[in-house]
Amino acid sequence: MNIENRLKILFEYAPDAYYLFDLKANFVSGNKAAEKLTGYRKEELTGKSFLNSKLLSADQMLKASGVFAKSLHQESTGPDDFLLNKKDGSQFLYPVAKIVLQHHEMFNCSGYPKGLTGKEILQETRIIAVADVVEAMSSHRPYRPALGIDAALEEIQKNRGILYDPKVVDACLKLFSEKKYKLE
Repeated sequence: MNIENRLKILFEYAPDAYYLFDLKANFVSGNKAAEKLTGYRKEELTGKSFLNSKLLSADQMLKASGVFAKSLHQESTGPDDFLLNKKDGSQFLYPVAKIVLQHHEMFNCSGYPKGLTGKEILQETRIIAVADVVEAMSSHRPYRPALGIDAALEEIQKNRGILYDPKVVDACLKLFSEKKYKLE
């Protein structure tokens, strides 16, 4: 399987919710986690304007318009948080900035930039930490060949409760051992 197909699969089944937009703020795609989080199937949104969707409240619309305007001018927008509306009318804050900021934090406080530990680290970030190491170790890098999925799973098992959240490690190991998930 080529890298493009691998990325499509990783995107589709990523634990974090993602929507992709074009430069005109039209939905291009989304993943299963986004569907579960918002209640909208990606088919309901694809091709429609994000700015005209019911996902944003009126006060968040101005914020999103500014982000898209910066993107059109090829300016960095940086990570941001948005208060989104679910299909059922409830709301949730998606803390994108915090997730990105914490992505090098480790479960035992040995990470950076703040040296957070355990539950101080957002659950989404703890999931990304495990997914990132499994994908990175099992994939080819320009500076080294792929180490393989067995080495990646051994790494997370060895550092379960040390660098990585034990519940996330257990879920990942179960995914590969019991559910027979494969990175191809």
